[in-house]
Amino acid sequence: MANVIKLRKGLNINLKGKAAAEVVAVKAPGFYAIVPDDFTGVTPKVVVKEQEYVMAGGPLFIDKNHPELKFVSPARSST
Repeated sequence: MANVIKLRKGLNINLKGKAAAEVVAVKAPGFYAIVPDDFTGVTPKVVVKEQEYVMAGGPLFIDKNHPELKFVSPARSST
């Protein structure tokens, strides 16, 4: 699992300048990825095999401690 870093009093980073106020159009990705390690407190049990095609909304993995909690694949926007 991933290491979890907890900040108690916050963190202020003093940066000079401002972010550029520009919007850039990007192409939608062809593939998506969900990593079970990104979900803290979840003990994943993967229900699909590697390189297996999954439809939008199809289950990817479940929580071993709470099998009713299913994590599904993201749905791609039609716009």
